[in-house]
Amino acid sequence: SFGVENTCHAMEMGAVDTLIVWDKLEVVRVRRKYAQGEEQVLHITLEDFRKRRDCGAQLEVIEKYAFLDWITQQHLDDITLKIITDGSPEGMQFCRGFGGVGGLLRWKMEFESAENESGADDTDEDF
Repeated sequence: SFGVENTCHAMEMGAVDTLIVWDKLEVVRVRRKYAQGEEQVLHITLEDFRKRRDCGAQLEVIEKYAFLDWITQQHLDDITLKIITDGSPEGMQFCRGFGGVGGLLRWKMEFESAENESGADDTDEDF
């Protein structure tokens, strides 16, 4: 799997054997609450988070973690975590091609379209 959303989905399903994360990944995991009480988890770039916050978006942020920090705090007993750099051609290719997050899967999974896998959730206009 590749990209933040697909990889997180695969982790939730128990399909990830090895998780690969770029050490300079600038994605944050934000858990927020709507006025109606419904909660949502977003994985967005730090830049997008700042832009939306600076625009005066109305929301209640419950938690905000750098994605890499959040991952390292999880109990990944059955997942091998590999942190990579972009200091080699292979590392640079992984960061550019897969957005800095990916997983080697235990079994094949089908994912929805990866067209919005840039690490940002552009469909969330009220953030």
